[in-house]
Amino acid sequence: MAPSVAEALAWLRERLKEVDADTAETEALWIVAHALGLKPARVWLERRTPLAEETWRWLQEVAKRRQAREPLAYLLGEAEFFGVRLEVSPAVMVPRPETERLVEVALERLVEEKGRLRIADIGTGSGAIAIALAVHLPHATFYATDISPEALAVAQRNAQRHGVAERFQWAIGSLFEPFRRPSGREWEEGLPLDAIVSNPPYIPTALLEALQPEISRYEPRQALDGGADGLEVVRALLEQAPFFLKGRGWLFCEIGHDQGERALAWARSQPLWEEVEVLPDWGGRSRVVVARRAGEGASPWA
Repeated sequence: MAPSVAEALAWLRERLKEVDADTAETEALWIVAHALGLKPARVWLERRTPLAEETWRWLQEVAKRRQAREPLAYLLGEAEFFGVRLEVSPAVMVPRPETERLVEVALERLVEEKGRLRIADIGTGSGAIAIALAVHLPHATFYATDISPEALAVAQRNAQRHGVAERFQWAIGSLFEPFRRPSGREWEEGLPLDAIVSNPPYIPTALLEALQPEISRYEPRQALDGGADGLEVVRALLEQAPFFLKGRGWLFCEIGHDQGERALAWARSQPLWEEVEVLPDWGGRSRVVVARRAGEGASPWA
């Protein structure tokens, strides 16, 4: 016989304490709410309701997978980011709270821009950054790229889910490759770009195995591995981005908390950046490189 909602919550909470005692109660509530199709605040109102046998079996399976450190977002198939609920799967990295800082920084600057904005999201993954921006920038057009067809499919479904898909174009490719293909002339209309956003891989290769099991065992390595010092892709972005931006266009790029000084030095060594700064996340750690391209006189798009 299946337990009541309250009994299932208590059972699940005890199992999840083996993973993380601090988050067990919250995770148990989210899992049961998802199983019942309820908002978490309403779960306790159903506490005496017996679970369906199918639901109880699903909860037992989820508990087993979570004890094996599979990310909660993968188990539920979704995650929240900047007030937007997104589909996620093992094809994409789980959106992080610290990446919301990049969206905030970008919005602070882009809301002041005039006209219809053209924004590229390089390595879009689930589409979290671009879709969050699209919700708040209704006059912007987005060009989203990723090297993974499976990730791009997730991002496309998320754009449809939030009613912004008609303002997106999609392409498979590394960094700015989709803008360079001789046969991909349809993307030339997107140039020059007003802004580029990216959360590139920035974990040093040697540190990948030391990450939390939820990350090291389950998340796509290509979304994490930033090369020997973690800055391989970040440097490439800082080198290449100016050639796709209009004069005074913006780059917003996430970095690791200990990479601020090195990223700043590299950006300042690139002649086409006029303004460069590294901004902290809400924990005070280096998080977002903000770079502005030199003015119209130095732009190949002037």
